[in-house]
Amino acid sequence: MDFKFIIILSLGVFLSIMLLVVLYRIYLWNSKTQIDELVKRSNAAQEKKNVKSTIFMCSQ
Repeated sequence: MDFKFIIILSLGVFLSIMLLVVLYRIYLWNSKTQIDELVKRSNAAQEKKNVKSTIFMCSQ
C-alpha cells in the first residue's frame, strides 16, 4: 500500500510540473507573437509617415 501511494504521488508531481512547463511555453509563444505583431505595426506606421513626408517634400 505504501509503495503504491509513493508511486502515485510522484507521478502526480511529475505530471503537474510537465503541465506547468507546457503552460509556460504557450505563454512565452503568445507573448513572442504579440511582440512580433507590435513590431510590424510600428514599422508600418513608420513607413506611412515616411511616405507622407516624402510626398510633402515633393509637393513643395
